[in-house]
Amino acid sequence: MIHTAEVAGVGVGLRDEEDEIPAVVLEARDELMPIAVTMDQARAIQLALSEEPFERPLTHDLFVTLLTEFGGAIDGVRIDDIADGTFYAKLDVERYHDGQKTKHVFDVRPSDAVALAVRTESRISISDAVLNSAGQPLDAFDTEWRVAWDTFWVDMIERHESYYQWYIDSHMTLSVSTPDPPGLQNSVDPSEYEDAEVIGDTDYRREEIEGLLIHGAWDDAFSSWSAETSMTRTEWKIVMDLNLLSQFDFFWDDFADRVGYHAPGLPEDWKERNLHDALESWKTVSSINAGLTELGQLTCEILKSDYITWESEYSPPEDLPDF
Repeated sequence: MIHTAEVAGVGVGLRDEEDEIPAVVLEARDELMPIAVTMDQARAIQLALSEEPFERPLTHDLFVTLLTEFGGAIDGVRIDDIADGTFYAKLDVERYHDGQKTKHVFDVRPSDAVALAVRTESRISISDAVLNSAGQPLDAFDTEWRVAWDTFWVDMIERHESYYQWYIDSHMTLSVSTPDPPGLQNSVDPSEYEDAEVIGDTDYRREEIEGLLIHGAWDDAFSSWSAETSMTRTEWKIVMDLNLLSQFDFFWDDFADRVGYHAPGLPEDWKERNLHDALESWKTVSSINAGLTELGQLTCEILKSDYITWESEYSPPEDLPDF
């Protein structure tokens, strides 16, 4: 017999009164059945339960989108076997093509099955055999346990904040809002920058470049950069807190027929100046400086290839010697 299950919550159990084991807890047949999962699996399920939005799709969200795009839909998930303490599950999918419906069944990890079911409001089923083996009566969980299940996520964030920050930094693109483009009207002469060089007299055309940044070039560049950068959310917060983006400069280099730039960066004496509480290592400093340099380079490339319509007015002297 098959029983419909509900997600009772995401919780943590104790093994040998020491190790914390994340678990998703299913309720069916008036019993609770915890399934051990990893920290990232617990997070994926909890995000779906809480309907917490993300600016960019997570893996399970992407799967659902792709499935829908190709005419498929999740009909339900089944946890139908257990062996040596390992649960086994199936994903039932329906696909519609030319008015015809076909059914498909895929093996899936129970944690992924639950994460997908919650996102699509699909039925979760558990077999009698699995419940007979792993189900526990409701009164086996005392009040403290039930409260622990409900408050798990807040508790785990407080006790494992560093882990989740590492997870987000390591597994997500830099999903942040596009900041305002830098203003260029009060920028200094490029010859004063150590990281820029302009030969000869030229019209730097900053006003025109600033207009191009405002009208799309900055959005395009930042979107491409944020999708690929290795800069973490913590490092990005430092950039924003220190208002580093306002120090960007972009200018026209007529001699080289290109857009030149100056990228902001953290100084070598950052530690002595105590610039930011989260700035604790040279690795962070290097990552921020490298990331901002990459953003500057990409912005110049997009300006030149997609936005700038003028051509260089520089003409080399006619009496240059032959070499």
